[in-house]
Amino acid sequence: MPEVVQGVVTVVRSTPGPDLAVLGWERSEENIAVTARMGKNYSRMEYKGQPMQGWPINVPRKWCPCRFWLKFGVCIHVQYLIQITGTVDSNGNDSLYDRSMRKKRGRPPKNGPALSYT
Repeated sequence: MPEVVQGVVTVVRSTPGPDLAVLGWERSEENIAVTARMGKNYSRMEYKGQPMQGWPINVPRKWCPCRFWLKFGVCIHVQYLIQITGTVDSNGNDSLYDRSMRKKRGRPPKNGPALSYT
């Protein structure tokens, strides 16, 4: 697990997963969580051209120089870094919160005419 310091470039190393034989199919898939369903060419983009130390990721900007990030704007390295730091926005705050409406309990204060005649 890499050491993450806020406001500094952090290095995350990516390695290819083992090939898994999928029963019923005549091919195998790589065991990489995000790109396993996309095929080997996309999953290869995550580690091809990687420096020996790993990908240098800018923590505040959530930017990665891998080919997958340059093509899609998101990659497993940045998602892993977000999971480790527990932050979502650039200020380091968790910006996810519950927006659902809470249902009030009990009898409504203004009942309809069907209930007022009883």
